[in-house]
Amino acid sequence: MRPDLARCGAAGHGSVRWQTCQNPHMSLRGGTGMENRRSYEYMGFDMTAGVDGDHEAGFFVSTQIIHSLTDAENANVPIDGIAAGRFPTQDNAFDAAFDRIRAAIDQRVRAAT
Repeated sequence: MRPDLARCGAAGHGSVRWQTCQNPHMSLRGGTGMENRRSYEYMGFDMTAGVDGDHEAGFFVSTQIIHSLTDAENANVPIDGIAAGRFPTQDNAFDAAFDRIRAAIDQRVRAAT
């Protein structure tokens, strides 16, 4: 198991399920880009984040989605706050995206109680 996943699970940030995939798309420079996605479970939701970019221009969060594991609720999470901007590494961008998604889930759970 990856050490960062074990640390995330031990800190109570969600399940350590790791899923990753790549989605090809046309980049802004005209070539084919590749969005990388990772998914985790957290408090009854499946969180998916997509990151795009490269080492030259930096990495950015391109997708933030939550899906309830108990009903059909799906939602896009705005790419703002901690998840906005460029990051020096892909892992930094994913960390920021999942922090932002967890905050959105926490807000939903608090509003429901």
